[in-house]
Amino acid sequence: MHLFGTIGFISLGLGILINIYLLILKMMGQNIGGKPMLILGLILLLGGIQFITIGIIADINIRTYFESQNKKTYNVRKIYHAKREVSSASEIV
Repeated sequence: MHLFGTIGFISLGLGILINIYLLILKMMGQNIGGKPMLILGLILLLGGIQFITIGIIADINIRTYFESQNKKTYNVRKIYHAKREVSSASEIV
């Protein structure tokens, strides 16, 4: 999700910005049918949705792989314990 999600959200955001810009131009009475930005905006919008979806599916597949084999997704090399000055609640009172 980190790789595909980042690419997807950037692409989706650019597509939305381009399409909002073209919507404003259309509302001002200009013809946007012959502009290549219309195609670019739609491709970025749809591509962003697809990248986000691929990221979600990849994340589900990775979680299913590790959980089906009872594996951890990471290993803890060393655990550090803090020293406690007060060992019980009776010493506080």
